[in-house]
Amino acid sequence: MDSFVLHSARGGTVACARSWLAAPPPPAPLRLAGLTRPYPGEHVVGDAWAVREAPEQGRDAVLVLMCDGLGHGPLAALASSRALEVFRDAPTTDPAPLLRLLHEGMRGTRGAALALALVTPDTHRVRLGGVGNIAAFVTAADASRHSLASLPGIVGSVLPAPRVFEAPYPPGAVLVLHSDGLSERRRDPATPLPPSREPLLVAAQLLNQAAIRRDDAGLVVIGHVPA
Repeated sequence: MDSFVLHSARGGTVACARSWLAAPPPPAPLRLAGLTRPYPGEHVVGDAWAVREAPEQGRDAVLVLMCDGLGHGPLAALASSRALEVFRDAPTTDPAPLLRLLHEGMRGTRGAALALALVTPDTHRVRLGGVGNIAAFVTAADASRHSLASLPGIVGSVLPAPRVFEAPYPPGAVLVLHSDGLSERRRDPATPLPPSREPLLVAAQLLNQAAIRRDDAGLVVIGHVPA
């Protein structure tokens, strides 16, 4: 392995091992990883995530999508797949107008709960526009925490007037977006994040700790690497 990280805490142990086929990517101010898990017995997952660069929004800025197609199974997966297509091809990386584009592009599907997080490491801020049950929070290096709200509604069916909320995103912070396939009640705030704050390790720990069995589950973790 080119890298190996292990973390053990109350509730379980997670490990992250990587082997690069070519040279590893150069260091960047953001590290990112996501995990999804289908409803038991299903062969497709209705939760999905994606990321794209957003240089027009600031140096090293990225836009992240976390999407939960309603229900589970093929129709939920179809809704999320359509969201990924619109997200990939959209002419904007501004969360509010992109929410409107996603809403129009997802008409005729089941619809979804989703959130768009615009992360700008040069300004140490994150801006989030969300609709439906997508949880979003930033945990700073000092363990302080900021939650970002999503509005009630269903993208593709009932869209409220989009609103964008902001939170600080200092070096060493971790941003987490997750669907309601992870229970906030089961997510133990007393369990420390891995000291390395490796996003894949954090995602695995949260999925292991908080995923519920009666739904798809998905999350994405974005780490702001200290200079």
